[in-house]
Amino acid sequence: MKKNKKPATIKVAPAVVEEFIVAIRGNGVERYPNLEAVPGDAVDVLCGAAELDLLSKAELEDLYAKAAGCIPKVFKSKEFAIDQVAYQFSRLPIKRKVEETVKPDPADSTNSPRRTKPSEKRKYAKKASKYILLPPTEKTQEILNSLAPQARTCVEIIAGIKKDEIPENELRGAFAAAKMKLNTKQEPWRIFQYYRANLVRGNIVREVQET
Repeated sequence: MKKNKKPATIKVAPAVVEEFIVAIRGNGVERYPNLEAVPGDAVDVLCGAAELDLLSKAELEDLYAKAAGCIPKVFKSKEFAIDQVAYQFSRLPIKRKVEETVKPDPADSTNSPRRTKPSEKRKYAKKASKYILLPPTEKTQEILNSLAPQARTCVEIIAGIKKDEIPENELRGAFAAAKMKLNTKQEPWRIFQYYRANLVRGNIVREVQET
C-alpha cells in the first residue's frame, strides 16, 4: 500500500516576502517598482508582509487566486496564506509607469504627439470621496500603532482638519501643505493613497463616495 505523500510547501525567504508593491485593479494584481508608478485608479495598494497581516484568511485566499490566476485555495492557516500570497507577488513582472498620450492625427500638419486631454483620460473615472476620521478604540489604536510612522502622520493630518466629513479636494490640500511633516520626496497624496486601504480596513478612517 502506497503512503500518501504530504503536499509540497514553498519556503519563502523573509527578504522576498517584504519586497513588493502591488496594486489591485479589477480582478487582477499588478506589481510596481515604487508608489509613483502605481496608477491612480488602483483599488488597493499593498506593500510588504505587514500589509498582508491586516487581511483576513478569506481575503488572502481570494488575493492568492487573483495573483496566481487560479480558483481560490483554502490554506491551513493565515500565516501560511501570507507566505503563499507574498510568494506569488514576488513572481509578478514589475510594471513601469506609462505616460498617457493620444496617437497623432495623420491629418494634423504638425504630426507631433499631444498630451491626453482630461476628457480623454479614464473614461470611467472614480467619483470623488469624502473622508471621516472614526472615534478611536483600543483595537483601532493597536492597529494604528502597528503601522508605519507615516501612516500615523496621515491620521494626524486628517485629525488636524477638525471636520466630521472632509471632501477629497480639501484633504488633498491639507496633505500638500503637510509635505514637510510627512518627510517625503513623493507627492503627499500618494503617501495617503498608499496607507488608505489599511486605515479604512482598520476602521480608523471611513471613505464614502460623494453623491
